[in-house]
Amino acid sequence: MAIDVSEIYDVKGAMKASHMPENIIREAIKSGALPARQPGPRTTRIKGKDLQKWYDDLPLLTANTPSSKEESETGGSFSGDMALIESAVASSLL
Repeated sequence: MAIDVSEIYDVKGAMKASHMPENIIREAIKSGALPARQPGPRTTRIKGKDLQKWYDDLPLLTANTPSSKEESETGGSFSGDMALIESAVASSLL
């Protein structure tokens, strides 16, 4: 599933469209990096164009950054991947 810029997403839909975990989406909303609206106390909506911009603004991996496959071959862990994603979210705030 690709991000449809004309769509309005809930958090679960944004997760599916962007292939990002819920905690990263929610942290990006909480930090202000990903604009969202809250029409009700338990309802969050994200414009597709905002989700696409946030996703496109995440830093690209460079040749010096090991891929997940390389990390697994060298004993890396999923927590390292999460740290990279969380760092990308934090850097998108700058």
